[in-house]
Amino acid sequence: MPASTSTRAAARRDAPARAALWTAQRAALLWLVVVNIVLAVANGYRYIPASGVRPWSLAWLYAHVALCAQLAAATLLIGLALLAIAGLGRAPRGVAALAAMLFSLLQLAIAIDVRVYMLFRYHLNGLVLGIVGTPAGWQAMQIAPREIALVLGTTLALAICQYAAFRALARRLGDRSSAFGTRRAWLAAAAVVALLTAADHVAYAVSDVLNLQEITASATLVPLYQPLTLRKLARRYGVPIDRPVKIAATSASATLRYPRAPLRYHDPVARPNIVWLVVESWRRDTFNAENTPAIWRFGERAQIFRRHMSGGNGTRFGIFSMFYGLHGSYWERVRTEHPGPVLLRRLQDLGYAIQILSSTPLDYADLRRGVFADVAGDIEDQLPGSVVERDRGLASRLDARVADVHGRQPFFSFLFFDATHSPYDFPPEDTRYRPSADTFLYQEVAPERRTELFNRYRNAVAFLDEVVGGILERLEARGALSDTIVLITGDHGEECYEHGYWGHGAAFTPEQLDVPLVLYVPGRDPAVHDGVTMHQDLAPTFLEMLGIENVSTDYSLGRSLFADAPDRFAVSCGWAECALIDGTGTVVFGTEPYNANRIAVRDRDYRPVADSATLLHRRAPELVKLMTEMSTFLR
Repeated sequence: MPASTSTRAAARRDAPARAALWTAQRAALLWLVVVNIVLAVANGYRYIPASGVRPWSLAWLYAHVALCAQLAAATLLIGLALLAIAGLGRAPRGVAALAAMLFSLLQLAIAIDVRVYMLFRYHLNGLVLGIVGTPAGWQAMQIAPREIALVLGTTLALAICQYAAFRALARRLGDRSSAFGTRRAWLAAAAVVALLTAADHVAYAVSDVLNLQEITASATLVPLYQPLTLRKLARRYGVPIDRPVKIAATSASATLRYPRAPLRYHDPVARPNIVWLVVESWRRDTFNAENTPAIWRFGERAQIFRRHMSGGNGTRFGIFSMFYGLHGSYWERVRTEHPGPVLLRRLQDLGYAIQILSSTPLDYADLRRGVFADVAGDIEDQLPGSVVERDRGLASRLDARVADVHGRQPFFSFLFFDATHSPYDFPPEDTRYRPSADTFLYQEVAPERRTELFNRYRNAVAFLDEVVGGILERLEARGALSDTIVLITGDHGEECYEHGYWGHGAAFTPEQLDVPLVLYVPGRDPAVHDGVTMHQDLAPTFLEMLGIENVSTDYSLGRSLFADAPDRFAVSCGWAECALIDGTGTVVFGTEPYNANRIAVRDRDYRPVADSATLLHRRAPELVKLMTEMSTFLR
């Protein structure tokens, strides 16, 4: 008999045995999946009481569904991966060892994440993982060496039990399971988990559209949660979705504790008017006598802060940090629960006429629904004309407000100019810097075009200097500068390939974070300040002027710009990352589930550091302090 024929014959004889082995492994894996789902839910149930959600409320019921769905889905995904590996004909011992390891690591990850959540009210992220191997990190999480040994020993024991259980189940079920029955059981388990997950996400999406924040706020207790939102679709079909509904501090699902204590005020000696001017994407090094002569001259009469940093590398987080005095890591919870900024509430209580003017619609950064939700009726952000015309229009509208109320009622006017955002708009006849790109197309942005594109940006800065200069002249002509505080800054900076990036939002380079800050306070002698300041310091500074008696830590993570205190680290956040910046460099860490293991150490010039582990160890005290700050205003 030919060798090939005998090989095929042997394969046919062995086929029933292989099929029986495959069926036995599938059945054993299914049992292991079910047992680990139960273990995961029991292990992670501590999230719910730790969150403070009121028992038997809608938020509490939803939290149970969402938590069970998330943990069951994670366990099932591991089971499906193991099922695929077993289907490749791997030996039962290898599959058993891999299953025991993966399922035990899942339980360990849940246990650690629960501990982090119970202490800090957020889940594992790059910051936590970056210092978890340092003594300061274990101390911050209140984990003693004895407890570490206990946890690791328990995990090892669980792995051994899972290995033994898989082998025993595979042997016991080998002769009792049919291929059809096992396949049907797997499909049934997958269907149950899929239905549970679908119910969870549909409930979240509907609650988000209907502004049922009691439901959406409680989703923050679920690890690795990825919400489903239908807001864009609802807006397309005219469903009203932008009306914010606040969650009371005592609500079943409130996760914020902002402010941390009842606020006390005394009547301020005066109620100064406030003009708050924000220039989109304004980087610090373009604030000089050549590029911005009008603001530069005004700065000679004011306070200039030469080491000021934005609280974000994008508009949303930059403006959020200005008004709340909080790090951008709080953004999503604030957007969900809508506690208005203490600063704006104080202005309302003092009877200020509030005016929010923006050259660009505030919906794009979710500021109408977030920072300015309490004063939505005072927003004007749908101006006609080109960007140049709209920016000029802001100046004329402010002048009209000053003419109307100055001397009769204190006013607060916030103006957000847009010409310095790409494509960098300015009147062509006012081209000051050449060569300047005639047009701006994103597909044409490249390092070799840096000079002409950067000159176009500087021309836009020069244009807004003229606009702001006109505002300052009109305020002085109306006699308003004698009783008006004027703040001029940028929401964030703008990079022009100095570190390999263009624009903002992609990194935490100095060009994307460092912004000018000019603060004019009537009666205060001009001064230049060289200490580190950040946007989080603005709210405390203004609230002190408006009579607050509380210490700034009751309502902010910043401090007064005029505080006599040593330098400290600055914090800036973006969409999925935050950064700690100090004199030695920058530590960037992930804040979202998909990049929770992201942590990078960079030097002062934002270059990667070779021995990052050593530097993380040295900076552990700072990182632990930041971990605490990121949970200070959480329940």
